[in-house]
Amino acid sequence: MPTARRPDDGTAGYALLETMIAIVIFALAAALVVPPAQALVASARLERTTSAVVSLLRADRNAALRSGRLVATTVDTAGLFVHSSANGIVVPIPSGVLVDVQAQSSGVVFYPDGRSSGGWFRLAQAQSLNVITIDPATSAVRLSAPGTGSSQ
Repeated sequence: MPTARRPDDGTAGYALLETMIAIVIFALAAALVVPPAQALVASARLERTTSAVVSLLRADRNAALRSGRLVATTVDTAGLFVHSSANGIVVPIPSGVLVDVQAQSSGVVFYPDGRSSGGWFRLAQAQSLNVITIDPATSAVRLSAPGTGSSQ
């Protein structure tokens, strides 16, 4: 049975030049997409960490009210984690997220009568900033993102 033979004139298949052009186009497209994707990942990391810290603070407030004992939520001095004295829960602070605390002894103490030592936690990454405030009179934990005017 006869077989078809391709011509050897260089017109069949892809040339090296065509393949290189395709690779360059792909690399340029990836260079345009990757930085915004990294910013989205960083923003999601900050939001996830902020949400976990807010939840921990609110749980500690409730634990103080329920147990009738003082409960402290502290940030370690290097800013690597936030710790609850009520249940031992630890919220790790991912690399790249900066934590600044203005509170008594690098943390907040919740009292059984509903008050607290008050203060604020600021969590920042890149150009994003979230501020968690703890009201000393009511122990209310509020989250706000400066510049957006939002508050929870």
